[in-house]
Amino acid sequence: MSDRKLLKNPYDNDISLIVPSVNFKLFTKLYKSLVDRCSNPKRVELLLKLDSTKNVQEFYNLADQSLFDFKILIYPQYHGRFSLHHFFNDLGAISSGSILWLLNDDATVVGGEDWYQALMRTRDVYRDNIYCVMVPFDKDEKGRGMIPTPAISREWYNLFGYVTAFPNYDRWLCELSKRVGRQVVLSKDQIIITMPKGHRVLSKQDRKDIFYPRFEKVLKKIKKKISL
Repeated sequence: MSDRKLLKNPYDNDISLIVPSVNFKLFTKLYKSLVDRCSNPKRVELLLKLDSTKNVQEFYNLADQSLFDFKILIYPQYHGRFSLHHFFNDLGAISSGSILWLLNDDATVVGGEDWYQALMRTRDVYRDNIYCVMVPFDKDEKGRGMIPTPAISREWYNLFGYVTAFPNYDRWLCELSKRVGRQVVLSKDQIIITMPKGHRVLSKQDRKDIFYPRFEKVLKKIKKKISL
């Protein structure tokens, strides 16, 4: 085997499921919903970030019994939900998929026949494949809210070099992709996600003072690199 092959990511998948998890019971529900609605699990990898070794054997055994490839990272939660961007970025760095789907362990796939096919059909909608996927959320009746479980293309990830700059990754990705005109919006007959209402990570003042100044700088830089 050549050195090039030895050095590359050992996995080569279509979709990477990015899941920071603190609760094994919640994760099992998400896991089952993913398995039940996936037509091609052999082309999917499950990437988990755990906060401690508690239940690690249960997580491992569950992942090991599926057809998904999997990797598990374990390190402290640091500042909890305020450190989410670190968790997503670390998992993104070891991913191999053409699409990275960002999930929470309290999410559940409750609609659509096959999320694998729905996500893979987004490929080549844009010639350069730089885009984000808006996955329908059952509590977003008017279609105006933040999508809590967006997906990004490998090309989007490579352009930025990370998944998200802030723990409120949903706002970061949804607003950036909208401003640069690179959103693929799925319909509720393709995928539907449900999850409980989360807690606000950044206050309105924090968004004004910290989030949007960084957002505008990145937006200006990225617009020059994307053919609109």
